[in-house]
Amino acid sequence: MTINRQALHAEHATKAEALFSLRCLRECLTAATSEASHAQFLERLLELQCSIYTLDVYGERNWAIASKDLAEIWRGIRLSWSAVPTLEGKRPPLTDIEEYQQIEVDMREGRRPDMIPIDIFYRHKTCDVRLMRQLIWSAYESPNSFVRRLWEIFDLVGEILDDVSDVDEDRLTYNGNRFAFCLRQYGAGETASQYELFVDRLSQEFHQIVLKHSELVHTVCFLEGKLTSLRADVKARLESCDHRICSSDQQK
Repeated sequence: MTINRQALHAEHATKAEALFSLRCLRECLTAATSEASHAQFLERLLELQCSIYTLDVYGERNWAIASKDLAEIWRGIRLSWSAVPTLEGKRPPLTDIEEYQQIEVDMREGRRPDMIPIDIFYRHKTCDVRLMRQLIWSAYESPNSFVRRLWEIFDLVGEILDDVSDVDEDRLTYNGNRFAFCLRQYGAGETASQYELFVDRLSQEFHQIVLKHSELVHTVCFLEGKLTSLRADVKARLESCDHRICSSDQQK
């Protein structure tokens, strides 16, 4: 397979911009540095995200994975990753991206995403956004562990909303949408209950951190409203989930 990088870049650029907006990566960058302009750094992050999307789309469109194709895609990822400036010795590795890729490979060998515990799966699936935050914090100021965990909870709930929202679209591709696999295996009721419990647990952890660390007021004021909105969107979509999704899958 010959990868048309120019065409793929155009295809992924809008998607990358949308992700950065949804996950508030610009705001994360602004909070990490007092520099007036960080446009070039942001552009490097967007280039890296586009390279990672090349890997995502390849997996979505191809059931058979060719090692030669993966090697070409990973050359692009590593080139974009190495172009992001960081402090010496602090560049975060690409291990999390590789580990999520392995989940997609395992899916083709019979290990379905629903077989992976929900917290572990979404920890892996948020790998790209986590890498972006790590690169920001490696280049500028890194917040304490509590702030990092607040951002992580925000990203986890956002990723769950993506899976729940994209369930119909993802059934048309080779996508590791754990929510879609759970619907087929366990039905709408059990799946919705599992996801609602997980989102509630994350929300409770968020608020426990907030109660214990009043010094995080600036981060809290920004993220709390966004997390509340995400949680409400997830719950609304879970409540609308019914057995027609499972039935339509079984008829195929």
